[in-house]
Amino acid sequence: MPAQYVSRRARPLRAAISVALILIALLAGLHPQAQAQRRARAETLPSPDEAIVQARQAVAKGLRDRVAALQSAVPEAHLLQAYLPYWDLRLRLADDRGARDPSALDADAQAFIKRHGSTLMSDLLRRDWLLSLGKRREWA
Repeated sequence: MPAQYVSRRARPLRAAISVALILIALLAGLHPQAQAQRRARAETLPSPDEAIVQARQAVAKGLRDRVAALQSAVPEAHLLQAYLPYWDLRLRLADDRGARDPSALDADAQAFIKRHGSTLMSDLLRRDWLLSLGKRREWA
């Protein structure tokens, strides 16, 4: 029906329907601000492959917190997932300020070595852990 034939009673109903549609669009996330927030969230969580590359770059810079934050972006089933906890433990072992809780660090290193068996990462972490124990003068 053309707008010129709409009765005066139907105009408020038409306005109410327009407001309702706008509210539905806002609630559905079609608002530009909601879309921008979704894009920002998507940018903060990289893809698993990108997370591994970013974690390796963070290891090179010694950014342990960044490596720990990126671990959640890589699923357990990913082929290279084991590198993230390895890099995190390696940075923790190399920390010159010393671990706040050396026994927890030792337990984490032992658990990693046990979980990853006779892999290269396990052998490398075992070496780093033994060097850390020697640096702390824990011979027994």
